[in-house]
Amino acid sequence: MESFEKPKDGDVIIIEPLNSIVFDGKTISGKRVSCKLFGGFCDCGGVMYQKAQFKNGKYGILVSECEKCWKNKALVFSGDGKVKSKLDVRVVDRSTISDFIRSVLSPSEFQALLSKASGETYSYTTFSRAKKKLENMGIDVDKILGLF
Repeated sequence: MESFEKPKDGDVIIIEPLNSIVFDGKTISGKRVSCKLFGGFCDCGGVMYQKAQFKNGKYGILVSECEKCWKNKALVFSGDGKVKSKLDVRVVDRSTISDFIRSVLSPSEFQALLSKASGETYSYTTFSRAKKKLENMGIDVDKILGLF
């Protein structure tokens, strides 16, 4: 199980349950690639297959996964279609979504989010702070609540 540190500038994180990617500190929605399309070669020598595509204004981002070592890489394309950079991608799946959210929020904000999701009493002001932090990143709080 991956331990999540607070995301830093330059981190690329794919949030699989939300079909989103964190890029330059903001979350971008994308679409899954439904068929097995070639996505390049991995450093380990394996073949990478396209996983998801994202569009961020001037950039296109293609996330691919290695069939051999399961690493994820992002190819960032400039507006003219040229590869600008190749970046490592951290993966957040259903089993690690709470660890990721916990890394973004303070302990009290995370607890308020959990309490709201489970229908318990919670601090409205603390929940509002959590909601604002997540929404500033572009993460829909209602979707997160639905996952908890």
